Amino acid sequence: MNKRIAILGCGWLGLPLAEKLIDEGYEVNGSTTTSVKQKLLRQKDVTPFLINTENLDEDTFLDFLQVDTLIITMTPQSKKRYRKLIEYVEKSPVKKILFVSSTAVYPANNDVVHEKDAVYMKSVHSGRVMLELEELFTGNDSFETTVIRFCGLFGPARIPGRFMSGFRDLKGGDNPVNMIHLDDCVQILWRIIERDIWGDVFNACSDHHPSRKEFYKIAADSAGLAPPEFSNKQEPDKYKVVSSDKLKEKLDYSFIHPNPLKALK
Repeated sequence: MNKRIAILGCGWLGLPLAEKLIDEGYEVNGSTTTSVKQKLLRQKDVTPFLINTENLDEDTFLDFLQVDTLIITMTPQSKKRYRKLIEYVEKSPVKKILFVSSTAVYPANNDVVHEKDAVYMKSVHSGRVMLELEELFTGNDSFETTVIRFCGLFGPARIPGRFMSGFRDLKGGDNPVNMIHLDDCVQILWRIIERDIWGDVFNACSDHHPSRKEFYKIAADSAGLAPPEFSNKQEPDKYKVVSSDKLKEKLDYSFIHPNPLKALK
């Protein structure tokens, strides 16, 4: 097995993942957009590369891609940037890609959503962009791509109590939330690599879906912040419940934090 992996985007998710992979015996190339972050990556035994996807340097990027597997954890970028990125990937030894996407690709249909339910739709969120980007990779025959669709991310340095602290008269207090802790994100990505599962799509969301009112109140309390206030009016506000049944079955995975409320405390 090739023990070299590249992570495009060594930030909140990418760096802890790099540390996990190194612990498991992998050599990891990691990208960053700042020279300051390069020093931190070296301290973590990650081989750092200064990469700006807006203006890719071909030689640097191809050096970065001298691996079997590429993991992409960046926030949504333009299709134009990803097309150029893919051109370089096609010139590289990369044969497997793990693409981090989002459950924003699903409509709020007041029901449970599964992987097959992703649709193109007009949205103020990044859902349409993410689905288009997924298909740039999954539709390419030069490599195999597995897509992991994470729901609301939280954990160290990403404190949900800050998201809505002090807000008033919010709608949808009884709507379920879809959340996943950083610990589970890292473990799930590792499990896909460990099990060599490619050419598939998975949702990743904690088992339990507390109400927005309950979740954000406890999140604010645990962070010592003012809790948000939700309207008592029964105003319609659409929601979705993200199912991870496929992931749990195919990856034989049990969540570290199945109940996001307990992970807040």
